[in-house]
Amino acid sequence: PDAISERHGVAVAMSASGDTVAVSAYGKDGVSPGYVDTFDLVNQVTWMRRPEVSRQSYDPSLPFYNTGFGGSVALSSDGLVLAVGEHKTSPFSEQGWTPTDRGGRVYVFSYDPTSALWNSMALLQSEEGVGNLGNCGQCFGHDVELSGDGTRLLVGAPREGDSTTIGGTHTGDPVDMQRHAGTVHVFELGVLT
Repeated sequence: PDAISERHGVAVAMSASGDTVAVSAYGKDGVSPGYVDTFDLVNQVTWMRRPEVSRQSYDPSLPFYNTGFGGSVALSSDGLVLAVGEHKTSPFSEQGWTPTDRGGRVYVFSYDPTSALWNSMALLQSEEGVGNLGNCGQCFGHDVELSGDGTRLLVGAPREGDSTTIGGTHTGDPVDMQRHAGTVHVFELGVLT
């Protein structure tokens, strides 16, 4: 980890051979942004660090805030495709979480061994929209899983459900709980690229 309280290791993933690993750092105190470190095992002796991945890796203009980036990670079998969940997607400001753009996102990156760089591949989010429900809206990206070849992606959105909850408050009562039935989305990444 690069700093104290970054929650390094909140999510981890490994290639099929075990020679590539991804380790996320969730961010400090809800303010600093999360990131993902990836490492390659060289000659079965030394772990070499690849370039760090963050939401700014996808788009440098994105705000530099904690949005839950790195809350979940997945690697393809060969370690060349990385999916990163960001289930809170909203800048944190002095006024608190904004009521818009809180549905969550998933960033997908592909690694080029020749240039030794991660390249942006896809940015995905729920079609249901956003929400303002406690810690996250739909929590799209709460969990991610890649197929071995990196062409199919599963994304969990455990609070996605009835759109009438948008802007509401989670009370825990049975009626309110039914609105958060949850959804799993399936994406064919080969179609997106």
